[in-house]
Amino acid sequence: TTVWRAGENEIPVYEMKPIPNSANAYECSIKFDTTAIYNIALHVISKMGIEKDTLRQFAVGVALPTLFAKVTSKNAGLTLTINPGVVEEKTFFSIEEENVNKEIGYNLQPAKTFKKAIGVELSFANETYQEVYKLSLFVFDNGEWKPVQSKVNKKNKTVTASLTTLGKVKLGIDANKKEELDLPQTFALIQNYPNPFNPSTIIAFHLPEDCDITVEIYNMLGAKITTLRS
Repeated sequence: TTVWRAGENEIPVYEMKPIPNSANAYECSIKFDTTAIYNIALHVISKMGIEKDTLRQFAVGVALPTLFAKVTSKNAGLTLTINPGVVEEKTFFSIEEENVNKEIGYNLQPAKTFKKAIGVELSFANETYQEVYKLSLFVFDNGEWKPVQSKVNKKNKTVTASLTTLGKVKLGIDANKKEELDLPQTFALIQNYPNPFNPSTIIAFHLPEDCDITVEIYNMLGAKITTLRS
């Protein structure tokens, strides 16, 4: 087994040893020591002399207890967001792309449960799905794929979710998911229309949450003309 980081010239070789009480399984220990794309090439020669090569690639990132960290897959299709307080010690996270029934899936490590949630963001292409609002993150649990609560951002073409336990995940369609209202993300006052106008115009504003507001009209000199809503 050979392991190297993207851009490296020297390629260390690791010897694989038989797993006790197994005739066909071998193992070796590989230590990640920095944030990088790691390539792991496995060369196998069977007893019949048949050779086979397998390449696996891992996007690896390190998280510290008091710092914000992100890890992005090699194809940029998935990003993990690790906020301060998620890990209690220096921890390496890895993302490996996998083929799941002709779809792209991901193996997220370490496969353990954390006290706080980790953000997961997946990218998608609009032309691939007819009902984008039904997109969800699926996790592989007890032998089956299960959807988790997810939010679709049509503008950014992303699906986001929060996980406390990492493992195998993929993007998929949740047939039972209802379409969400496309609510504003920030407070905003929209340019009035029409402008110029006579005798009336429309002034729109965005509210990301329920709240009390005041809408006032001022002239070009900054003098208050009237209050439309209070």
